[in-house]
Amino acid sequence: MESVFVAEMEELMLGYPTIRSSGCEILICIGPAKRCLKCTMHRKSLFAMISQNRAETSTERVMPTSHTNYRYMSAPDLRSRLTLLHKEHCKTTLQLERLRKKVAIYCEEDNGTEVDAETHDDLKSIVVDYSATVVGSYPPDSLERIFWEQQEKTALVKNARSMKWHPLMIRWCLYLRHISGKAYEAMRRSGILKLPTQRTLKDYTYFTSTTIGFSVEVDRQLMDAAKLSSCAEYEKCVILVMDEVHIKEDLVFDKRNGNLLGFTSLGDINDKLMGLEQFVAGEETKGPSHVNACHHGDQLIDPIWSAVARLERCGFNVLGITADGASSNRRFFKIHEKQSHLDTKIVNPHAPERSIFFFSDPPHLIKTVRNCWLNRRMWKMTLQRLFPGMRIVPKLKYEHIHLIPFSKMRVDLAAQVLSESVAKAMELTGGPVVSETVKFITMMDKFFDCLNVDNYSSGYTQRKPFKQPYRSANDFRLNWLEKEFLPYLDQWEQSVLCRDVEGDKGNMLLSNETLLGIRLTVTSFIGLVTYIFTLPGVTSFLSEKINQDPLEKFFGCQRQRGGANDNPTVTEFCKNTQALRVVASLQDDIFGYVLKQDSLLLLSKLSRSYTPIEQDVIIGSNGIR
Repeated sequence: MESVFVAEMEELMLGYPTIRSSGCEILICIGPAKRCLKCTMHRKSLFAMISQNRAETSTERVMPTSHTNYRYMSAPDLRSRLTLLHKEHCKTTLQLERLRKKVAIYCEEDNGTEVDAETHDDLKSIVVDYSATVVGSYPPDSLERIFWEQQEKTALVKNARSMKWHPLMIRWCLYLRHISGKAYEAMRRSGILKLPTQRTLKDYTYFTSTTIGFSVEVDRQLMDAAKLSSCAEYEKCVILVMDEVHIKEDLVFDKRNGNLLGFTSLGDINDKLMGLEQFVAGEETKGPSHVNACHHGDQLIDPIWSAVARLERCGFNVLGITADGASSNRRFFKIHEKQSHLDTKIVNPHAPERSIFFFSDPPHLIKTVRNCWLNRRMWKMTLQRLFPGMRIVPKLKYEHIHLIPFSKMRVDLAAQVLSESVAKAMELTGGPVVSETVKFITMMDKFFDCLNVDNYSSGYTQRKPFKQPYRSANDFRLNWLEKEFLPYLDQWEQSVLCRDVEGDKGNMLLSNETLLGIRLTVTSFIGLVTYIFTLPGVTSFLSEKINQDPLEKFFGCQRQRGGANDNPTVTEFCKNTQALRVVASLQDDIFGYVLKQDSLLLLSKLSRSYTPIEQDVIIGSNGIR
């Protein structure tokens, strides 16, 4: 496709290089006005593009400090880059060795002092003598005071194994080890600070046996973290979030109880057994694919409704269930349909006065919308209009248009493509020809803004009214979603179905799964916001709280703890979950500095009894004020 140039470098008019717009209004330069308004408008952007091109074509891209991705570099550039990196590594190694020798010489001369045993005893006696003065300068049960007392105690103890650490000190060390295990071990071995060993911390981290399933202990931790006894009624509202993570297909031996954990593939025998059960029950079978979908969808019913029942018994108010667009999740939603009608909610069996709304995760929806557009022929042809010799949208880069399997999963790339700035740039360069595409991008940008309000200031700072927090049930965005956005999708779908054209009409629309998820989420969201503002005390609501972001963050922490092993077994996943749960319970007390007696129950005793942990679902915190 030919590019549409809006400005270029030229030196015919003035005799030296300058920027000249293709629509320049000055034919001959006479007088002090040497540039028209159009040339002035494109001057800054074109200079930035020229500077960027010079940097890319120069030797800076092969320098060790360059941030150019390796996949965009040629073979000679890669060889030059590796050669320079090797030289930089050798230079850094020699510099480090010289610094080590310099420090050693500095200590051996007269600036370093080796403390003998007598001086060491004198220093310890000084610490003991002035301990009361130091301790008295801090309030009781503060982290500073407890830290000083623990350091004093470890300095006087003869056998380190007989040291009894304070629970708050254990909590602080657990948090440090969670941030970086190697840094914690280096600090402990240096001898500057007296810290408990990793083996001691392990006893406090895995103080219960871990396995799959629900747990009474986890229910108690949820209740304590939420402080249900002092919460208002609207603060007990939660959204149930579910997602899947890949677990290594293997059986793992648990040495604590002697059980085999995990799963293994048994081939097609499961499908045949499921078909046989349906045949005996008199149900109609529709082939192996239907059996698989039904089987996986039915598997979700028991854990999800068991989680809802446990949360309701704990005192939470479950208002919704959020899932992505996986086939098993769609099957779970479809099971609750009545007479082939899209049901966006179901009556809560534990509280008939409330309903439970079904949501499809908005970030996943915006990704599937972009991917549906990607699979159409107009993807590159349309977006290449935004690169007419100068970059009109600075955020769009090569990776936004030329997608790979990994970049297709990134929400930020999809949100930046389906944004208001892209719509305006396309309208500027394309004119009336791309008016429907501009309308489509604008609609999707507003839809994502409505369901992704994550703070109270971005709507004002970014000057986007659709990102402001919800303040009432009569918010204009609810009317826009119901009266403009949903009819736009219906009208689009109806116009495609009525067209008398040959070929697959599905290429002219979004996928059926994406349209179903959008309609389900929009209808449920309108009902949820309307119900929330009927609760006493509610003044605002953040729509981002219905997303799967907390669960995605949890899975990211799981992968981080695994290091290079991002495919954990069942046992490793359970152990990581236990460690993350302990660390999450520590942060409030660590940063609060004041020790609470109720928070010591977790670390005041060690238990080796069997206590399952909750793993199937994660509860999203409410965003209601």
